[in-house]
Amino acid sequence: MNETRAPASWPRLQVNLSVIRSHYAYANRRHTPSARRYALFVAIRDIPALIAEIERLWNLACAASQRYSDLRAAALACIAASDADESDPLFYLRDELRANGPRQPSQRGRR
Repeated sequence: MNETRAPASWPRLQVNLSVIRSHYAYANRRHTPSARRYALFVAIRDIPALIAEIERLWNLACAASQRYSDLRAAALACIAASDADESDPLFYLRDELRANGPRQPSQRGRR
């Protein structure tokens, strides 16, 4: 399987997928009954960590989706305000950006 490196701004995984893959591959090999039990136990031990990681990433994805929706709504409001010849059509976008606070320096992109 080809693994690509995530950009620095993406959240880092808190589980080691290569170790989990090796546990899974080890559990799928032929073993004696006692070794098979141990191999399955090792693979099953990874499940709570994987569930916690899935929940963490799901929460991050939901927060990013909400942030995107809010910014999109503000951008659409800016366009509508500009079409209506309001005095400050960028107010909606500035207000949304101000409401979410300044971004951290590590999250800033190029200007």
